[in-house]
Amino acid sequence: MPLTQLPFQWNRHFVPEENSSDCVPACVAMCARMWNDTGLITVPTETNQWAQYFEKLGIHSHRGTNVSLITNAMKKIKKQKPHFALNLYYPVHISDLTKLLETNPVFPLILTYDRRMVEHNAIGVHHASLFHSFDSQREKIFVIDPASPYRTTPIPYDQTDFFRGWEETGKEIIIPHPSNIRVPINMRHKVNHLQLETYSKK
Repeated sequence: MPLTQLPFQWNRHFVPEENSSDCVPACVAMCARMWNDTGLITVPTETNQWAQYFEKLGIHSHRGTNVSLITNAMKKIKKQKPHFALNLYYPVHISDLTKLLETNPVFPLILTYDRRMVEHNAIGVHHASLFHSFDSQREKIFVIDPASPYRTTPIPYDQTDFFRGWEETGKEIIIPHPSNIRVPINMRHKVNHLQLETYSKK
């Protein structure tokens, strides 16, 4: 049985982070590029315009990346209706995420996790990547990491290792989508706060 995976085209959709605080904006930019391909929303696809988005539109707070500011930045970079909406959810299982890759159109998902916890079993740095696929037989989760600009394939993590780091952020996911389209599934719960902590813990 073929894996359900994000229809990601590396040379068309990938946006690298500018620095360690830009992982969420870079992932939002990648999601925007993918939504742009559906014709449901129109956003810039040139890298230099996304660089301006990182630099000039006020997306950072002193604690990391503020999702509310990213939403406002998306409205500024291309004024239109519908604009981009960002929803935060906390699903129970990694396997729940694949449901949004089986919809038409597909909903790209941003995972937030403690990368040092995933890789070294030590509390460290909160990070964000796009969810690519989940292989339940091999117990592997695959992500597209904006901090790896020279890769052209998803990064695999063991499910147990990734889950450990995902729990550090409360098993949080961000779902960017055009504001006139509703997320088609019920996750465990949705929250109203928009502050996403991506800073390094002391």
